[in-house]
Amino acid sequence: RSFTLSSKKKTKIELEDLKPKLSAKEKETEEIIKDIEVETIEAEKTKVIVVADEEETAKKAASAEELQAQCQEKLSEALPGLEAAIKALKTLKTEDFVEMKATLNKPPLPIRKTMEAVCIMLGKFAKDPEGYMQEAKKQVNEPKKLMEKLEKYDRDNIPEKVTDKLTQFLKDNPSFKPEFVANASTAARGLCLWVLAIYKYSQVNKSILPLKEDLKRANDILKEASEELAKKRAMLREIEEK
Repeated sequence: RSFTLSSKKKTKIELEDLKPKLSAKEKETEEIIKDIEVETIEAEKTKVIVVADEEETAKKAASAEELQAQCQEKLSEALPGLEAAIKALKTLKTEDFVEMKATLNKPPLPIRKTMEAVCIMLGKFAKDPEGYMQEAKKQVNEPKKLMEKLEKYDRDNIPEKVTDKLTQFLKDNPSFKPEFVANASTAARGLCLWVLAIYKYSQVNKSILPLKEDLKRANDILKEASEELAKKRAMLREIEEK
């Protein structure tokens, strides 16, 4: 019996000794639970922010896409004619230019006007018709090089002085049409088609400059929003993985 009492006493002492440890463990458990609760609340808050940002970014993307579609729709008015003109240019042969070059000392009016327009588009301005014919001879002298220039023409960045000059040219020459030059020269007809198609494209392109600026701003805003959203998504993943 004395052994049993002794054992009980010992057990009681041991339990008393364990109390602080148990209390500390309980406190530690409580703190862990609190931390989990805080992290859960933080995760929920971040999730709400991320969802809201995703919706806002989607709106910005839709806005940018709409502006892009508007630009494309406007340009599509001019693109078929431009593609047809490039196709017409590609059908021209060296002999077509040789035939036209032979007339340049005393060119018929349709050929003279066509080459004047081509020179203007190439930024080769002259003071008078004779000056344009001298430049025209240089250009036609190397037909392959001329064709390459026209096919690779930077239609999106035509200098304003070029379009202004051609606008005036077309006002002064209202009959400048493919049918006006067709009988004079096959090459001149192809060149006339190209000049008119490039000019039309430049005018459409100019009309949508405000749209293009809006599109650039929208894309910049979208890029910034997407980068910010990616950071918040990464933050949310980090919180959820804790």
